Formats: sequence, structure tokens, C-alpha cells
Amino acid sequence: MTDLKSVDAVIIELHDNPLTERQDDHYGRVVNLASVSSDTLIERAISNGFSGNAANMHATIAAVDAEALKAIVRGEIVSYALGHVAIDVEGAFIGDSPAWDPTAHRLVARITPAKRLRETLKTVPVRIRGMAPDSSSINTVTDVATGEANKRLTPGGMVNLRGTRIKIVGTAEGVGLWLTNQDSQEAVKIPMTSIGVNDPSKMSFVVPASLPTGNYLLSIVTLYSGGGAPLKEPRTTTLSYVLVVDQNT
Repeated sequence: MTDLKSVDAVIIELHDNPLTERQDDHYGRVVNLASVSSDTLIERAISNGFSGNAANMHATIAAVDAEALKAIVRGEIVSYALGHVAIDVEGAFIGDSPAWDPTAHRLVARITPAKRLRETLKTVPVRIRGMAPDSSSINTVTDVATGEANKRLTPGGMVNLRGTRIKIVGTAEGVGLWLTNQDSQEAVKIPMTSIGVNDPSKMSFVVPASLPTGNYLLSIVTLYSGGGAPLKEPRTTTLSYVLVVDQNT
């Protein structure tokens, strides 16, 4: 079991449930404090007393990653880190001898939490902070080309967002729609000319055709308050799912 003595708590904020008429009906959303890379995890492990060398740890992770990837694409189920990873196939196969069609079929990764993670989640401390300050949230990001929600973005394709108080308002520094690469931490701002709908509860935009392959977090920075006067400081709302961009599909 993971030692949670140094863990403060998972923070949960409450949001109004738009699907019911009850004024006291809310849903909870985990507050994602940051996005961390393997570099950060290694630094933390060393600072917490692990006696390994950072360069050696990076080399070990890279070597294990390479072997895990080869095993997964061979069709093996890999129990790795905090999950079990396997590949599956999507798409219908019609007829007695159908051929593989990249436009209709796709290999996808299936990730199941490992027992260690499942057991840890049963004991992790939780702190409900109350109602979110302005109840802003991004609920779904739907890739129009694939129809998938909160999973991927197609370069050059249209995306539809649904949420609460997500309208982009203001010209302060940082205001806008951002996609941040989780490997390089490079943030790409979506031009307002690429945003078709910009309403409090819905938005649509076109993904840059040249957006590099990678894993991205989507964030909206705005001065929209939901009322008359704009906010004094920009508010950032981030989707709690990592979105995959693949230039090879």
C-alpha cells in the first residue's frame, strides 16, 4: 500500500448539476493542481530520499518504456507501473474475408488501473472545498471527425466544447483557448479566427493542422463572469482529460 502520510488530500469542488431542477443538487470535480512529467517525478523521488541517479533513472525508464511498447504491439497485456495496458481494435468488419481498412479500423489502447492504484484510491484522504468559486467547467470536448469525447483531437478538424461559463471574454494577457503539450510543456494558443462558436455553455474551434503529435491539456482563460461586469483577474478552466493528437492517423 502506498504511504499517504505526506499527502494532504484530494481536493474536490462542487458544481451545480444542470441536468436536474433541484437547487441543492451538485456534482463533484477533482481540482487538478498541476500536470507533472517524468522529470518532475524523478526530482521528487530523489528529494524524498531515493538514492538513485537522475540520469540512470531516465535511462531505465526509457529502456522499460521501449520494451513495454514492443510487448504491447505484439498483443501482450503489459502490467506496467500503475496500470495494465493492452491494445484493442475498433471498427466493423463486413463479409467473410474483410481486409484491414485504416479509414474504418483502428488499434486503440485499453488501460485498466492496477490493484495498487485501486487500493490506494480507497484510502486517499479527500477534502471537499465547497462550491467552485464561479462554477466554471469544461465538461466535454468532442472531436467531430471521430465523434469521440474527451479523448483525441484531429489536426485540422473541428472540435465542439460543452461546459459552464467558458465564453472567452477580455484582452488581458493569457486570455484565450490553449492546448499545452504535456511532454514539452509548449502552449499553443488557438486564434480567435479559428473559434466559430464562443458562448457561455458551448464553443467550437478548428485544431491547427500543424499541431505536433503529442498529449495535450485544453484550457480556457477568460474574464467572463456570467454577469454584467467582467472578472478583475483572468480565470483558468482546464479539462481534466488528456487529449491525444496524432499526425499519423
